[in-house]
Order: sequence, then structure tokens, then C-alpha cells
Amino acid sequence: MLRTLLAVLTLSQLNACVADAERDVKSQNTNVVMVGTFRSNGGSTDIYFGNNEAPIATTGDRGSYRIEIPRSVIDQSADRRLYFYSSLGEAGTSAEIKEFESGEKTIDTVFLAPTVQMQGLVSSLENGAATPASGATIKVGRAVAQTNDQGRYTILVPQNSKLPVEVQKKSFVITRATWDISDLAEERSFTLYTKLDPEGRVALPVRQRLMKTPDTQVPLYIESTPSARFIRISVTPLTVAPEVDGTWINLKESVTIKTSDLSQPILYYQFADEDKKVLSSVSTLPLGAELQTVTE
Repeated sequence: MLRTLLAVLTLSQLNACVADAERDVKSQNTNVVMVGTFRSNGGSTDIYFGNNEAPIATTGDRGSYRIEIPRSVIDQSADRRLYFYSSLGEAGTSAEIKEFESGEKTIDTVFLAPTVQMQGLVSSLENGAATPASGATIKVGRAVAQTNDQGRYTILVPQNSKLPVEVQKKSFVITRATWDISDLAEERSFTLYTKLDPEGRVALPVRQRLMKTPDTQVPLYIESTPSARFIRISVTPLTVAPEVDGTWINLKESVTIKTSDLSQPILYYQFADEDKKVLSSVSTLPLGAELQTVTE
């Protein structure tokens, strides 16, 4: 957590430095300096790093910033991006710092915009049966919400952003995912699992179903338990033995399929742990059924 912060703001520039009491000044500097600008439609703006509770600075509706993030803070943070929230209800996010990055990183200008409402259903999977999970907590970036008695949630998040998701409830394994958010309201469901095995689910974003260009890469929505580190996907049955299959994809990377593949009836997928050990069976996503729901 950020414990000390010194922020100096001029009319056009914000300089903020996150203090790091554990940093050895004699060692090589592996900190990251985030440099960029932001714009909003008015009001004051709070800037946060990741999930830290306190803003690293509060400023006006526009300005430039230069924020140094110590390596110790980066290493302890699961979310390594800047969040901007204005007093008028607008929000925006920066690109994320990668684990291996150091030195100065120039960030594209962040344009704050009204938040977008997302909603959906959280179900618990026990003995193969799915039931609505009431009282579950869902976290999308910095936004947090709880499901109601019917297992449904509503949450406001920054638009045009790619944010980490965590869904949890007592007695269940944390479900993790990434949500590629546009500027449109969308519904997305999640599942809670009781086992630590590498399990998960693949879904197709609603807004992507109308894409027609054959060579377009369509990002898939993937949720999984923390032990799942790799996934393999195919529009034909997975017949290659897992231990010799060279098509495994790291879940830290973007997982996509071609638009032309959406015409196939079924997508096959399977999860594995960090050693590419498979503990769950092959699952399927009926692509044809997804496409038939679209009306133009």
C-alpha cells in the first residue's frame, strides 16, 4: 500500500512520487516512471495507482503527470495501472505496467468519460449444477459490487478499458477474468468453483458477434480459477495429447479466434496449470447458437 506521497501540482504539470521506505538507494533503480496527460470535462480529478485506497493526487480537469512507482509497490500490486476519477462522475484508466518493465514509460493521453453500467449473473457450480450465488463480491478494476438474492450484480466501470475481474464468495475459489470494456452497457455472467483445479469458462462478447471481416481476430471472454495458467482452444475436437500439444496459450496473453471461425458449430477448450497439467475435461462453447441470437 502507498504509505507516503509527495505531490506537486502546477497549472500544467503534476509530479507525484510514491515513497518506498524499503528501497536501497545504493542499488540499481528499477522503478517505473509513468509520464502522460489526461483530460476531463471539468471538476477535480483523483488519481489512483492500482487498488490502493488513497489517491496519489487530486488535481483539476486536465494536466500532465510524472509519477514514479517504486519496484516494491509494483511487485506487490496485482493491478498496475493508473485510475482517474473526476468529481463529475467521469473515469479513465492508463495502460498497465508490466512486471518486467523499468525506467520511464510514456502513457497515451487518458480521456475521462462517463462510466458505463455492466450487469450480469454470478452462479456457483457444485456437483455439476449451477445455482445463483447471492452475496458474492465482484470486483472490476477498482469498482466493487455484491450480488443480490438472485445472484445478479450491477457495477459502474470506466469505458473503453481492459480491466481485471475477481469474483469471490466464502467457501468458493476466487474466479479471475479480464473484461475488455467498450462504451456500451453489457451483460456478463461468471461462475464460482469449489475446487482448486484449473477450471474455467469461455464466452463470446456480445458486441463481437456482428463482426463480419474474415480475418478479424475476436477476443474471447475467459474466466478461470487461480491455478489455471494455460488454455488450448480449437474449432475441431482436441485430439492431441495435452503433454505434446504445442498450441497452449498463456492466460496472461490475449486469447482470440478468427471471425471466420464463428461459423463453426462448436469451440473446444481446456485449461491447464503452470506445468500444463490437465485436471479438467474438455469443455465446449456452441458458437453457432451464439450467432443465431443476433438480429440485424
